[in-house]
Amino acid sequence: MSILRKLREQTRPLGVKEVAELFDVTESTIQRWIRRGEIPAIRVSDTIRIDPVVLADWIERRSIAGGETDAGTGQVEDANA
Repeated sequence: MSILRKLREQTRPLGVKEVAELFDVTESTIQRWIRRGEIPAIRVSDTIRIDPVVLADWIERRSIAGGETDAGTGQVEDANA
């Protein structure tokens, strides 16, 4: 199942751990991307939450003509490489 499908099926906000598992990266990587403004998120007191639909839309916008951008660098990765 694709990441986008998993995100669109979610009905509640996701935590950092859940997003890290989806992207197969560490929680600290997700937190760093959020601090840099590279992933849309909201902070409620000491808790970070990510709206799964907003995140899915963000992923789609960052996809460019068959290549996907790396969330950490913004660089386009060639899907055919």
